[in-house]
Amino acid sequence: MPDSVNDLLHLAENAIYRENDQKKALEYLEAALTIEKKSLKAFLLRGVAELRSGLAEAAGASFAKALRLDKNNTEARLNLAVTHIMNREYPKAKALLDKVISQHARGEAYEIQGDMALLQGQYQEGAGWYGQALEVKPAEAHVYFKKAVCHYQLGQFKDCYKYAELSSELNPAFDDAGILSETAADEHVYGELGFLAKLILRPLRPYLKKQLKEQIQIHDEMLKIQKKAEELSVDPLMKIKNRSYFENVFEQLCEAAKQKKTGLCLVFIDLDNMKVFNELFGHPVLDKILGLLGEIFNASVRAQDLVARYAGDEFVMALPNCSKKGAKRVLDSILAKVEEMNRHKLAQLKVDKPITFSVGIAGAPEDTDDEPRPWSNQLVEKADLAALWAKHNGKNQSCFYESRRRSDFRQLAEDITQESKRKALKGERA
Repeated sequence: MPDSVNDLLHLAENAIYRENDQKKALEYLEAALTIEKKSLKAFLLRGVAELRSGLAEAAGASFAKALRLDKNNTEARLNLAVTHIMNREYPKAKALLDKVISQHARGEAYEIQGDMALLQGQYQEGAGWYGQALEVKPAEAHVYFKKAVCHYQLGQFKDCYKYAELSSELNPAFDDAGILSETAADEHVYGELGFLAKLILRPLRPYLKKQLKEQIQIHDEMLKIQKKAEELSVDPLMKIKNRSYFENVFEQLCEAAKQKKTGLCLVFIDLDNMKVFNELFGHPVLDKILGLLGEIFNASVRAQDLVARYAGDEFVMALPNCSKKGAKRVLDSILAKVEEMNRHKLAQLKVDKPITFSVGIAGAPEDTDDEPRPWSNQLVEKADLAALWAKHNGKNQSCFYESRRRSDFRQLAEDITQESKRKALKGERA
């Protein structure tokens, strides 16, 4: 037997992967570990050989030793997760896989998560994990096949057929994928029919399968278009909706509230001193701050709410079925998170000025008038006026729009407009 660790490891790899002689591989690896007791590769290969021999417990011990030698070794962590799954120790496996995903977003980790879900009969979850794995490594025939199996178990035969076909196209020699594709197509087309009807319609099978494939292609194209439209509707920096999307959807929300006679609030948020921040700290730092604010906004609203970047330093939140007091509670929650950001994250960016907002809140139907203009236009104008009042009366505060103070709000807006014009004529900054 060779006395070089590298030679022994090379022989062990050949025995594992080419000769499929796990007993011989383990002999080589024991010899290698006698020479070098802390050989990471030897422990990893020994774990693989033990796993292939059905010795899950021993394999787990080998991978655990490898992980102790290198606590960031992804291969050891993934293989140890597999041994835990074989021993039905699912929480332990999940903890290891979550660690890999948080560090690397590895396709292998997603696939193993899918395998674990599939073994537990959690087919919807399994399909989701396999979908994420395919985003990372899109040319894996066996992952498409396992995703197809999940859809079959869920009775989603059209999706099963789609992914089984993709698996078969990537690996034409994979007979199981072809069989599953045919089975799923039959279930989708003939599933509700009796035996006699299936027999009579058998000659139509090629035509119906062609139709099914065309339907899937059209559906996939529509999904691509929809995904592209969604991407275009999002502010790329803050990951919240943009103004054009907001204006279209907010009008629909207003119409729905008007017809159903339910409440609707608009919160208009104006970032204080954005120009100062830009001049003091520069665009890159300001972009990072806006990204953090986007995370806070998204984490603070319900699924039915709409939050968007209205302009450079202006943001809006539309809150259906919400009173002005309820909107204030949402705002207070956001401001608490912003204060937390001011205390901790801004220091990391070397920013020594706090982020503050001037905020206006308007609600329907109480702040809308019986006039031809739609509610959407009225609420934007009135929430903006209230934010303007907050900004020009000290900043870092919020203000409710009130119809009884209509003339005060409009007079302030007119005074500000006149002052801006006067400064512009003098060449001063507005």
